[in-house]
Amino acid sequence: MILADGCTGDSALEYFPQANGDKPELFELGHVQVCPITRAGLPLLIRRVDAFALRHGMIRHDIQHRRERIAAVYSRGAPMREHLMVERLHAHRYRVGISTLYGLECDDLCRRATAYDFCPRIADGP
Repeated sequence: MILADGCTGDSALEYFPQANGDKPELFELGHVQVCPITRAGLPLLIRRVDAFALRHGMIRHDIQHRRERIAAVYSRGAPMREHLMVERLHAHRYRVGISTLYGLECDDLCRRATAYDFCPRIADGP
């Protein structure tokens, strides 16, 4: 989180993914899909998430202090308004979660995420 002074002189907070890729504390989940895949299927899941993120103007972040559980992180907005994260829950489940500040303004992106199936299918393979 960074405190910035805007053009009008008003102070505003700007949010970024945490160093480990996790969402900022004030961001709340607005959409979640859990995919039953193994680590071997992770590249297919990431490819589907990449396609969704690209289509919706999100950028992928390089995570400096990557933990085993976080596979990929994306965000949209300047300042950041939406945070999308792919997270390993356990050996056979990954969660795709979209969060927004206080859970607000997720209507459009969350509706599109609900209509989009992040989980890869056998037909998605190379």
